[in-house]
Amino acid sequence: IAEPMIVIGHSMGALHAWAFTAAHPERVRALVLEDMAPDFRGRTARDWAAMIEEWPQPFPTEDAALEYFGPVAGRYFLDAFEERADGWYLHGDVATFRDISEEWGGRHFWDQWSDVDVPALLIEGEFTITPEGQMRKMADEHPGARYVRVADAGHLVHDDQPGRYREVVEGFLRDLGDTPSR
Repeated sequence: IAEPMIVIGHSMGALHAWAFTAAHPERVRALVLEDMAPDFRGRTARDWAAMIEEWPQPFPTEDAALEYFGPVAGRYFLDAFEERADGWYLHGDVATFRDISEEWGGRHFWDQWSDVDVPALLIEGEFTITPEGQMRKMADEHPGARYVRVADAGHLVHDDQPGRYREVVEGFLRDLGDTPSR
């Protein structure tokens, strides 16, 4: 990539997006961050990991996975699975995912956020999993940030309210001078 890019991230991907931007500011032109906050200290991923370890492995078919998770979360989770000859398997080890998430419970990422100096769109679901008020505080502390809280959406804003998600992202890109292609 020869020119600064617009980086879009959801959840852990949003955290990685702003940490990458803090470390490589010359490579990023703008950020779109969905439902992630910088400080989860004191929280744990143990319950989440235990729940995932209880999932059937493998799911025999794509339809079985969709039935298990429901239509919205099912489509989202299918991206975390790979199809093999005998069914659908989680593409990574739950312990690895847990260990990555557990780091969030022991440290904060405010310093990396403070180092971000590009325009940023912060999208938070009404029923967010993030600690209350942190995404708004991120916007308040960053002169180039725009905060949007999306009604009737949880952690998967892009799936729960795809029209609204697209509207706010396209508006942000237009304001940057980038016309989204259809």
